[in-house]
Amino acid sequence: MTLYAGIDIGSLSTDVVLLDGDLEVVGSAITATGASTRKAAREALDAALLAGGAKAREIAFTVATGYGRESAEGADLRVTEITCHARGARRLFPEALTVLDIGGQDSKVIRLFPDGKVADFAMNDKCAAGTGRFLEVMARTLEMDLERMGERSLLATRALPVSSTCTVFAESEVVSLIASGAAPEEIAWGVHLAISERIAALADRLGMVPPAVLTGGGGLPARYVIHAVGPVWRGGDQGEPGLLASCYRNALRIAAEHGFRTVAFPSISTGIYGYPVPLAAQTALASVAFFLSSEPVAPSRVRFVLFDPVTFATYAGALEAL
Repeated sequence: MTLYAGIDIGSLSTDVVLLDGDLEVVGSAITATGASTRKAAREALDAALLAGGAKAREIAFTVATGYGRESAEGADLRVTEITCHARGARRLFPEALTVLDIGGQDSKVIRLFPDGKVADFAMNDKCAAGTGRFLEVMARTLEMDLERMGERSLLATRALPVSSTCTVFAESEVVSLIASGAAPEEIAWGVHLAISERIAALADRLGMVPPAVLTGGGGLPARYVIHAVGPVWRGGDQGEPGLLASCYRNALRIAAEHGFRTVAFPSISTGIYGYPVPLAAQTALASVAFFLSSEPVAPSRVRFVLFDPVTFATYAGALEAL
């Protein structure tokens, strides 16, 4: 058997995937990068070979990427993660025109040409705020399990703002909020809003093109995340209702194609993008209801996860009016 190996040596984890000649996954592994990128690459490759029941001698070509790609022993080609994100997205989703990546130490938004090549990208690498490291630090400060931080934040009735754009200063801000008696759930909600606003600002700076892109769910208590880029509210006469409806339809279409039984939606575009909640609720619920009733293959359950009582009440009223 002829295999092809991909090694991604990131700041927090090192990932390896083995493909056969038909580009099917034979084995994969994720290990902590730790203090030695070279050691992490070896261990991840060994683990992927073990998972796939394969031998190192069967690997015909190896591509290394990530910030530690130069440490990958025996790599035949070393490519930037920007290019690899673009190639991978277009391989899995031929219509994808935008890739959004929240990494351990940086966040990236990559815009693609129609032929799949990189057109432009924006990157937040000056500070870890808005990245996986930021979440890890905040979870530790709040004494929460990272995997349950999102679930805990849903118990809050309000969000306490975390305004610092530096992880170190943000941690001090959170410590002060804890000392003032603030509920950890309310702080966690504020942390999530801070991340979403920074990523949205990064995407807005570059300009995002709407096709939804499916990525691995990472440490979330969900198998997958579907990135559905909602429209910015510009008064309602710039095609916003149609764009919002397409977000829900495209996300559900991808869920159906992958056989997902349940999907959870937020109230898309009603945060920093300013879409009025009453109008968004009508479009969201009508789009989802139409898809579920008209498509032969669809998820069996769709939930809306709404972050405050007013939004919940608005969606509940819109649902009754359908």
